[in-house]
Amino acid sequence: MGNQLIPNTNVNKELRGNSGVNHQWQMYHGVRTDKTKEEVTVFLFDKKPISKMPSGKEEFLNVLKREPEILGKFQHSGILKLMDSLIEDPKRIAYTTERVVSSLSNLIESNNVSEIAYSNLDLKLHILDLAETLSYLHREVRAAHLSISPENIYIMPDGTWKLGGFSFSTQLINGDVGESKADFTQKPGQIKLTPSLRFTAPEVTRTPSLCSLTSDMFSLACLIYTLYKIKNDNGTHDPYLIQANSLHGYLEAIQTLDRNDFFHIPEEIRSTIVGMLHINPGSRMTSTDFVNHMWFKDPFIQTVKTLESIHQRDFTQQQNFLKGLCMIVLKFEPNFIRRRIIPVINNLLKNPQLAPSIFSIYFKIMEPQDQPILTREQFTQLIWPSIRTIVTGKEISAQALFILMQQMEMFVGYLEIKEIESVFVPLLIKSFECGVQKLQDLALKQSLFIFDKIDYQVLKSQILPKILALTIDNNIDLRKGAILMLSKTFHVFDNNVISLHILPTLEKLQKMNNNYIINMAMLTIYQGIAKDIGIDVSL
Repeated sequence: MGNQLIPNTNVNKELRGNSGVNHQWQMYHGVRTDKTKEEVTVFLFDKKPISKMPSGKEEFLNVLKREPEILGKFQHSGILKLMDSLIEDPKRIAYTTERVVSSLSNLIESNNVSEIAYSNLDLKLHILDLAETLSYLHREVRAAHLSISPENIYIMPDGTWKLGGFSFSTQLINGDVGESKADFTQKPGQIKLTPSLRFTAPEVTRTPSLCSLTSDMFSLACLIYTLYKIKNDNGTHDPYLIQANSLHGYLEAIQTLDRNDFFHIPEEIRSTIVGMLHINPGSRMTSTDFVNHMWFKDPFIQTVKTLESIHQRDFTQQQNFLKGLCMIVLKFEPNFIRRRIIPVINNLLKNPQLAPSIFSIYFKIMEPQDQPILTREQFTQLIWPSIRTIVTGKEISAQALFILMQQMEMFVGYLEIKEIESVFVPLLIKSFECGVQKLQDLALKQSLFIFDKIDYQVLKSQILPKILALTIDNNIDLRKGAILMLSKTFHVFDNNVISLHILPTLEKLQKMNNNYIINMAMLTIYQGIAKDIGIDVSL
């Protein structure tokens, strides 16, 4: 489907939903065929349904074509990123963007409440993100979007929302009010693309259509009403403030807006939302003032916004922030941690120098709770791939390695044994051989957690030789740690290993200058061998 139309991309035939102006664009997932294997979303419009349109066909297509044309002008974190500009053949038009999971309108249509509003904090962040994107458009571009509605809001793989749907965006260069690109006039038999009446400001529906920057604030208020109605009702049935399918119905609905019930909207912002619905554009709050509203000043919002921009700070600032986040991370809702915090810190882990700070946050999240934040499967999906990349690479620092060794017992509860063998056994060996006593001591203690779990051959051939080497090390403290470890685990090994490897090592150890603790540990091992295994030994 469309593989010939979209170059260098394998396009999946499964329809992922409809979006954009009047839901005209079909969405499909695609993967680049080059070495990047980049995941993208292809937006496709089939011309066949409009082929017999008596008039207005070119105007119809031009409205659709404006979407990728305008998208390509922006490089903003809150705006959908265009990957390939418009491509057209006689039957279809298409363009490609970064990977999109869904549109907000698709979630509403499928009654997917948990994805729309799974927490109050997440919903507030989505609203702030949209408002900040509007503030950028209004301040930096002097452009009104004019189509702020669910079909133009996209859910990204990391759970954030981005804005698309710029077909009617209008730049206001000469003053605060201008004639918009929208046109609600309709001729008999004509099909025309327009912004959704459910989210459109009154001035935009006039003839000629007018707009100001605060036209978007009216739309944003309608959207916020819808979002909180869905959350309050725990369903998506009839969530709209303006119930209208025609311009006549719209004009009637506008006259009675103030009679609606707004009590599902948080009290702190309720009067602001009502004010943004004012008929007079000049009486509405600006996007910049809205972004600076006290409602957004709560510490959790500020923490998340700082986290999302922390990559722009210097290394010391990043470290200090991550240390602070580790202290408060458990105060966030578990679902929010999984969906909004973990993906961001995973991305930060691309800088190996931050690994110690990030590992500490991971371990805080993994700590036993009455209601665990992560199941074993969630850990494997969300956190382990990032940790594994670091620990199997060449750039892991001694500090990061030390932190990992400290938490080995915790990993045993989350990982399959084969994964522990392939990842943590090499780490233990690296720690035994590193020459740093603090790390060697820790590795000796922590290896106890996997002794009775990993494959016997791995234990015998890889772990035991390193412990025995430390048992006769010149450093008496290391000898003590190693022999104490051996006194707790020697019974795991068969008679052949004891005879050929453990007993000869103990003979060497006897000849060294040892302390009382080492001698007693040796005695314990000899007595255990004599009693449990049946080999005659003597001091």
